[in-house]
Amino acid sequence: MIITTLGRILQFIIVFCTIKVSTTFLSPTELAKLYIINSIVAFFALIFLNPIGMFINRRFHAWNEVGKIKSYYSYFILYVLFISGLSFLILIPILYLNIIQINLSHLTTFALVSSSLIIMTANQVVIPGLNFLGNTGWFSALN
Repeated sequence: MIITTLGRILQFIIVFCTIKVSTTFLSPTELAKLYIINSIVAFFALIFLNPIGMFINRRFHAWNEVGKIKSYYSYFILYVLFISGLSFLILIPILYLNIIQINLSHLTTFALVSSSLIIMTANQVVIPGLNFLGNTGWFSALN
């Protein structure tokens, strides 16, 4: 409990410092680009990934008892990679038609969105799974 509380406090400090640094050193235009990328990531995560991740977390114990959790995790990893690729395909026309104007290279934007989706999903589903399986040390460290 203490480790988790300290982790949450550290997480707050990191977020606070990140916002302070980004608002100090980035121009409003560059900060807006950052928020646009975060909004794109949030769209894909909230619509396609978070509901599935919450369902997996809810059913984790039952699936673990019957020995199916590894196969379901494998399917989920493939699904996350599919959604990451789908975000890439949807972003292509949006960026090339200048619907959203970001001065980053298209490849950089694709990489940021795809990697953010993968990392956020791992944080939502895989890390709690470690705690469920009794790996509290790894859970605390990664949390």
